[in-house]
Amino acid sequence: MSTLRLVLRSLAVNLVFWTLLYAAAALISYDDALRHGRPAEYWSVVRGWWTDGFVPVIMGTMLPVVFTRWPQLRRDYGLIVLCYVIVLAVAIPVDIYFVGYHELVKANMEPTFSAGLERLADNFRRHWFVDVAEMTAIYAALVGAGLWRDARSRESALQAERERNLQLQLALEQQRMQALRAQLEPHFMFNALNAISALVRSGDGKLALSGITRLSELLRYALRASANEWVTLESELQFVKDYLALQQLRYGDRLRVDYRIDADALSEACPPLLLQPLVENALRHDLDCHGEASTLGIDIQRAEGSVTIRIDNPLRANANPGHGLGLPQTTARLRLAWGETATLKTGPQEDRFIALLSLPVASEELAA
Repeated sequence: MSTLRLVLRSLAVNLVFWTLLYAAAALISYDDALRHGRPAEYWSVVRGWWTDGFVPVIMGTMLPVVFTRWPQLRRDYGLIVLCYVIVLAVAIPVDIYFVGYHELVKANMEPTFSAGLERLADNFRRHWFVDVAEMTAIYAALVGAGLWRDARSRESALQAERERNLQLQLALEQQRMQALRAQLEPHFMFNALNAISALVRSGDGKLALSGITRLSELLRYALRASANEWVTLESELQFVKDYLALQQLRYGDRLRVDYRIDADALSEACPPLLLQPLVENALRHDLDCHGEASTLGIDIQRAEGSVTIRIDNPLRANANPGHGLGLPQTTARLRLAWGETATLKTGPQEDRFIALLSLPVASEELAA
């Protein structure tokens, strides 16, 4: 903003402020004069206030311009005190001199320079405290207003910086999530193709063809779901059921699934492809290690403020070590989606291995 615009804006603000203030003060003086029987005219009283008070108007106009052009004058405590002393040393004598000059004019006396100095000395003795208090109040108000604007500007800058940091953090988290998905989808495809290859090696062409059809449906869901941040547990459960149906072509009657599902939990939201790695992990550490039948347990329940998902399988002494991707990736995805409010706990319990997910209840809009 140019200096001229600063001066004009500051002058306009001061003219409005002091006009209202002097009009109110003149009204009080006028009313007081009438109550004491002194002849008075309201507009003459207003002019008197303006004549006696034009120095505060000039001070209130110029100081904001000075503080705007040289903001360090209102930020350094030493400079604040120095400017305060200079303002008092200049403004008070000028103000008192012109008040005395106006008094000479009102008294029909010749307003000479020497007479003005005499009035200055006399008025200074009588009014110095009031003038010092007035100039101090004006100066303090202007410095305080400047400091408040500086604080607001700093707060706005900090807020903008925080928003930029949050946006950068969000973009980073999204990239990390995409990287996890990029790892998860080939991992899922690799294991699904392993199931198909096992069917091919068995020599059952029809079964292998059925497996390829189911695999295409699974991949269609995986591609569609990966485009979203959230899906419903219902769609995830259906995906797991389709995945287990594919695996059933491979394992046959050896694979049994015990579903315990709370229907109220299925409308809640979760990241896509969250459950399949845990189910795959259970199969790898169980049915891949022996030739007997085994029951996989899938339990989904909704409690107050959370959804618990339990996937369990029988413990095997000769469990397959696997590739170690499923559980770490699931933990990382939970942390990215919910922070510390979602947990995954795994470990043996009696004769079964348990993977227990605890998810906070998400808003319905997330899964829309």
